[in-house]
Amino acid sequence: MRAAELAKEWAQSGLSKGELARRVGVSRPYISACLAGIERLSDDRSKQIREELRKAAVEKRDREDAMSAKLERLESLLETGPRLLANVPPDLVPALDPARKAGRLVVEWGETQDRRGRLVRRKMVGIVKTDPDVPPDALADVPLSTLRKAAGLTTPADAAEVTGVSVSLYRRWECDAQSPPRGRRERLVVRAEESLGRLGPEDLKDLREQACLSRAEAARRQGVSWTAVDSWETGSQWPSLANLARYVALLRSELAPARELLWQEATALTQLAQQVASDPGALSFALAVQWLGPIGGLGRASRTPALARDAIERGEFHLRPTDYRDTAGRLRQHDGLFLGPGPREEREPAVPMTAQELRIGRESRNMKQDVLARKLPGVSRGHISDWETGSEPIPETRVGQIRAVFDASPVVLAPPASRTHYTLRADPGRRADVLAVVRKHPGQYGWAELREATKIGAASLHRVVDPMLEAEEGARSLLHLGEVSYTDRHGRERVRLVFRPGSAPGDEPYRDLGPLIRSRRTALGWSLSKMAEYLGTWPQNLSKWELGQRRVPRPDKVSRRLAELEVAGD
Repeated sequence: MRAAELAKEWAQSGLSKGELARRVGVSRPYISACLAGIERLSDDRSKQIREELRKAAVEKRDREDAMSAKLERLESLLETGPRLLANVPPDLVPALDPARKAGRLVVEWGETQDRRGRLVRRKMVGIVKTDPDVPPDALADVPLSTLRKAAGLTTPADAAEVTGVSVSLYRRWECDAQSPPRGRRERLVVRAEESLGRLGPEDLKDLREQACLSRAEAARRQGVSWTAVDSWETGSQWPSLANLARYVALLRSELAPARELLWQEATALTQLAQQVASDPGALSFALAVQWLGPIGGLGRASRTPALARDAIERGEFHLRPTDYRDTAGRLRQHDGLFLGPGPREEREPAVPMTAQELRIGRESRNMKQDVLARKLPGVSRGHISDWETGSEPIPETRVGQIRAVFDASPVVLAPPASRTHYTLRADPGRRADVLAVVRKHPGQYGWAELREATKIGAASLHRVVDPMLEAEEGARSLLHLGEVSYTDRHGRERVRLVFRPGSAPGDEPYRDLGPLIRSRRTALGWSLSKMAEYLGTWPQNLSKWELGQRRVPRPDKVSRRLAELEVAGD
């Protein structure tokens, strides 16, 4: 209940989590954990946070009162009629933008007389006579060109036909040379709302792929994060009507350049095929990418390596060892490019390879991911990582190449018998050293102190300790992490994790928490974002917990939160 009240006060204060953390003198994740109820607050810390929230609420009310007073003064000045924008008092200028967004004032071009009596066009400010029964226009701040593209109208002539005016007049509206009447603009707004109302998450994804834009590139042009674009396409969140109109207009404006890009790619592949047919095996993958040149332009990154790699995976080309002579006349060998799918794929289909088989085969040969990627033409370290984690399937055309690399490399480490998370076996002597230090100093050493006492590097220590933290089937774990409170040099209360021998009393093994979290989330119908916010973590971390790809930190707290959720559900 304390966390709920604290979260309510924070929402009313208008402070961000980062600003609240700065005022209190703690980190932002600590504030997030406190608001989610994961972190327990002492009385002094709770009193300090509540005091800062009360101050922020008072400051927010003072700002709102000052802005309301300015708006009242501004409206009283405009009751007699519209005024020139240049004649508005300087102290009331900051209130113009909030009033315009709220729909209380309007800034338009109007006709007035200058000192010589001539009619001139100047920007005027006036009061908007609103009807309380009519909802405000959600697309009021969206430019006319964006509205046209969001409505699916490709040319100004189509928009001129919808609004019932000439093309030249509509072009003046789009260039802000003349303001459109409200009734004419309303026709375009209705058309855009109908078009946007028919769109769903899959439609946004298809539209982005047709525009040949990645999530990161589309997010950069929209001015949002790529996680926001991902949530729109998966349906976990949905943008406002104005943001949706801007995003759809952006994607539809890129369709014509995307078609030009696809034509450029098809032409480049045709020319590459002619070059390979005239001189088979002369080009390696790197030379083929260099020969194609940068394909992309139009504000995009070069797509040449991905284009050549996709063509090989589709079977349009294949690579096989070929002899050639370098510039010095020496005989060398490289993987030359040939037309067709290659003899191996034509003879028999490759036996599928699992992610675990790839990881065990690589690590048993003491081979790093970047080393294996260099032995496979057109493959990067990121591809190897995606294949081993299972986020991307291993292409059938790469299975034979991977097996050939494994056949040519000797096995230097025995593959593990039963473990799936840790394929390199830890040294038994190091495990005994770690266990002896923890038993001698229970509840005193954390990761840094244990690393200093055992003289083991960080990566090696994790490889030794992480299996000891896991509970085997039918057995107890050798170590567990517990919490210890302490006071730092600034007098603030802190919590650190220390090692203790044996299993934690009443704690479940961490690998059982992933299915439990997923089952509770599915039963409640919650999204990853909602459950992650409840547990005080990020959706990416929660997804890895559920898949068993990452250990759940502080399993006692997560288990307690899940138990509270189950009681609330019952």
